Amino acid sequence: MSCTVPNHQKKSSHIYDGMSFISKVAMPPSSCVALYRKDFLIQNGIYFKEGIVHEDQEFTPQAYCLAKRIVYINVPAYNYWVRSGSIMTSPEKRAKKAKDLLIICDSLYQFTKEHIKKGTPAYRTMIGKINFAFSQSLRNYTKGVSTISEYKEKPYYPLDISVEGEKRNRWKYRLINFSIPIYLLAHKLLKK
Repeated sequence: MSCTVPNHQKKSSHIYDGMSFISKVAMPPSSCVALYRKDFLIQNGIYFKEGIVHEDQEFTPQAYCLAKRIVYINVPAYNYWVRSGSIMTSPEKRAKKAKDLLIICDSLYQFTKEHIKKGTPAYRTMIGKINFAFSQSLRNYTKGVSTISEYKEKPYYPLDISVEGEKRNRWKYRLINFSIPIYLLAHKLLKK
């Protein structure tokens, strides 16, 4: 299956600083929809963590935030091929996805605390990205590999639902905050 990442941004060729960009342009976390200068990545210590999946969700927001200049060009330039049985679609890899997504949440939370002023649009955007990765981790939760207390002990739990985002996601985050076991049950029932 081939898919193109939709982006409905109208404005193109405007120069943004990184913090403004992540707040104003709804870019997916995929690292392959952007071009990066190698010296910028090296100077800022931005690398992919080895051995984890969903590494784009950590790499891309950090690269965007630290950028001094970003230009968005609204052209379809990348097709993504989704293959059944890949690491991203394999149900057997759920426990690894859950663990790796929590690693990403931890990293994004630490990055946000160190680099972004609390209360700013960029801060709210990053908290939204942490919330999303946290909920994705729970979607892949595997009993016996992880424990619910691992999730509850995170410094970003309960999730901050005051951040902007889709109404559906805010309801999902409310349910996670109310009860992770009930959220897991609801997710399981809705998948059937």
